[in-house]
Order: sequence, then structure tokens, then C-alpha cells
Amino acid sequence: MAAKIIRKDLNAVFDNVVARYNARQGMSINDAERLHVSQSDFSYTGQADQTFGFVGPGAGVDIEPDYDNSISTSIKTRHVTFDGCTFRASRTAQFIIGNSNYVESILITRSNLDSRGNGLPEAEYPLWALVDNLVVEKSEIHTGNRSTGRILFTCPEDPNCASNTATRAVLRDSTIRSKGWGLGIHSEAQIGVFWTSEKNSTRRPVPRVYLRLFND
Repeated sequence: MAAKIIRKDLNAVFDNVVARYNARQGMSINDAERLHVSQSDFSYTGQADQTFGFVGPGAGVDIEPDYDNSISTSIKTRHVTFDGCTFRASRTAQFIIGNSNYVESILITRSNLDSRGNGLPEAEYPLWALVDNLVVEKSEIHTGNRSTGRILFTCPEDPNCASNTATRAVLRDSTIRSKGWGLGIHSEAQIGVFWTSEKNSTRRPVPRVYLRLFND
């Protein structure tokens, strides 16, 4: 059987792009390396039912590599940066990163992720990240008005992907506002800015925390 050939987009740059009221995604990233997106707006995905309809997932941005289990996990979508971007009021999530086996080194910086719908259906997750080596910094995050609104680093409701979690995830110099949980840390997901492992495998808060959470 012939080998499957994977070709990735390399060194792409998106600046000052507006993607609003799309049916499925504001932006989908399948196979890319060294992608830089700046000063762009990915909002209201799935919120134009009368015009375009809604097609899941319905996120502002979805990094969803199309590799399958027959492809080596050494082939990854990686080194992707979103700088100064806005993700607001998309129907399912503002930002999704799927499959930590094939995605690594994602940076979201100086950005705004806001699930509040202002009367529109609200997403449960402003950020749902299954990725190796994620950094979110200098950003504002609002989980919306749902009681279960939260940033999620695993998929605990699905036993088929229990091992697919965020690893080496760091949130720093950022603010999370929530009427719900704020952060959802489940299973093996460990958030580096909060926890450190002791020799006896227990966890404790690190002395310096650069993340502010507000229940509002």
C-alpha cells in the first residue's frame, strides 16, 4: 500500500482578518507549521441560523489535524501563534485545539476570548485545548453566563479520549472571569502555572500565581 503523504502549510501569515457569522468555523487549521495570526477577529460562528445555518463544531478557531492513527505522531501541527486576536460569542467554543498527539507549541497572546452571547446561544468553553505545550498569556478570558462555563484541558465526558489531554499547559499574566467554574482541570491534565509535583506525587499550588479568577 502506498504511503500517505502529508503536506503542511509553512510560514503562513494572517493579519487583520475578520471572520464572523460563519456556519462551521471562523478558521480551521489542519496541517500547519509556523503559522502567525495577528490582530484578527473570529467571532459569532454558528450564530447566523437564518442565513447560513449551524454546522458543528461551530468554533471561532479550530485546530483540528486530519492525521489518522496510521500516521506517525512525529508529524505535528505546531508553532502556531495568535497575537492580539478576538474570539467572541461563537456557538460551541471560541477556540478549540484537538488531539494532543498531533498538535504542539501553540501560543495565544494579548487576545480576548469571550463566550458571552448577549442574547445568543452561549458556548460552554471559551477555550477547549487538547495540546502539548500550550501557552496563554496577557489575555482576557470570559467563560460566559452558563453555570458550567470553563476552560477545559481534557474531555472527561468521553471515555474514548481520556488519554487525550493537555500537557505542559501554561496560563500566565491573564484574567479569567466566570459565572461558572472558570477552569476545568480533570483526569491527568496538569496546569503548569498552578501545580507542581512532589516526590510523593501530591500536588500543591506554586508560591507565585500570575492568573486572576473572578466569579462574576
